Parts: sequence; structure tokens; C-alpha cells
Amino acid sequence: MRTPSDTTTEALCRIGELYGIEAGIRGKSAAERLAIRQEKAVPLLTALEGWLREKQKTLSRHSELSKAFAYALNQWDALKLYLREITDTEHAGNVPPLTQ
Repeated sequence: MRTPSDTTTEALCRIGELYGIEAGIRGKSAAERLAIRQEKAVPLLTALEGWLREKQKTLSRHSELSKAFAYALNQWDALKLYLREITDTEHAGNVPPLTQ
């Protein structure tokens, strides 16, 4: 078992803050969730992205942590989608009809 480094501990704390926001908005209306995400999660996610980019500069390219950070940054646009409220009607046209 590996001992967590200060960097991994901080990364997990930052991600945990985002999960905490989601736990706090569970059960709220779509509009409330969106407003809270915009107010609280956007600044945290923006800070996380900057922190990941800065930390990655200090890591060996071949380290597992550097690879994990690179993966997260490569998926950043997809990750940011959670900041929006996705409704069923947005994707209704993409669902094939049921056949009997």
C-alpha cells in the first residue's frame, strides 16, 4: 500500500469539496442545483484546473500521478459538463424509439 503524498492528499481534498457541494444540493430543484454549482463549484473547479497544471510541471512525466493529472486535464471539457443542469428533454432526440 502506498503512503499518500501531500500532493495526492490535496488533490483528494479538492475533489472532496466538489463532492460535498453535490451532497448538499441533492434533492433541490434543477434551478437551485445549477445556481449553487455556478456559485460554489465553478470557482473550485477553476482553481483545481490551475493547481493540476502547476503541480504537473513539478512531477516526472513518467510518474503515475503525472499520468493521472494528464488524464484529468485531457478530460477537462467533459468534466465541466457536470456544472450544467442536463435535462431529459435536451437528449430526447438522441434516444432511439422503442420497438415492440
